[in-house]
Amino acid sequence: MEIALSVHKTIPVAWENLFINITLAFDGGEVYYFFNEEVKSDYIYNLYIPKKYELPNSEFRENERRTFKLAWELREIFKNEEQALWTTCVIKIIGTKLTATFDYAPWFESGFTSGQQMNFFEYKHLGKQPANEKELEQFKAMEAFQRKYKSTIVNKRLSLVLYQ
Repeated sequence: MEIALSVHKTIPVAWENLFINITLAFDGGEVYYFFNEEVKSDYIYNLYIPKKYELPNSEFRENERRTFKLAWELREIFKNEEQALWTTCVIKIIGTKLTATFDYAPWFESGFTSGQQMNFFEYKHLGKQPANEKELEQFKAMEAFQRKYKSTIVNKRLSLVLYQ
């Protein structure tokens, strides 16, 4: 929930749906997200926020660092509770429903690049269509890779109002 609130604070407009991807390894990782503005269907990638909304880059980077720190804290909770360490967490907020999925597939060892993984994320969660047959086959291979490992899904209904 704290991660979603942190991302929410970074988005300077009212939004309808939010998809957050957190991928962490022992020595680093990344957090990125996509959202759509209210009553609009196109999704906006988080790195476009400063330019699109004229947000100072320093303010945006500080918000991104806060979100990344919270992602590591979430992973540490799993470690401290002696739970299996996930490699990817996807947080989706559709309207008022929050869903978190924890993926244990070793993506950093998969041979799939970060860019390919982002395309796969967009395909799975945002409805992106494959550019060609080769990309569709790649997505199918990524789905098969992911199925080898158990995922855990946590669903929560948001009980607070997110203010803009």
